[in-house]
Amino acid sequence: MQKHILVIEDNDMLRRLYSRALHLTGQAVHPAANLQEARELINTYPVDLILCDVELNGERGLDLLREQRDLLRAYGTHVIVASAEDGYRRECEELGVDLFLEKPVEVSPLLSLVGKLMSN
Repeated sequence: MQKHILVIEDNDMLRRLYSRALHLTGQAVHPAANLQEARELINTYPVDLILCDVELNGERGLDLLREQRDLLRAYGTHVIVASAEDGYRRECEELGVDLFLEKPVEVSPLLSLVGKLMSN
């Protein structure tokens, strides 16, 4: 069964790279460049996994995760947060994020981690 993956990334190149790579795994990938797009997608699809940047053009991906926490728990959504700032790691742990990855994130290990999370 096809899973829904939400990629929240404000960098166009990275959003396309992650989305394309995840799409090649046979999953339905929904890219979002900002929190408003992400909110709309979360409220449209039962999202199985979110790959989320922390800093999004003045917004914070962690704020969205906190705001949508109950819905994401109800979906059983796995969350991977990627950031160049390791200082967000503790806040991610407190939010119950599955994985915190430091940028730059290589695609091959990312796909492996996504596969492991999606098989649980």
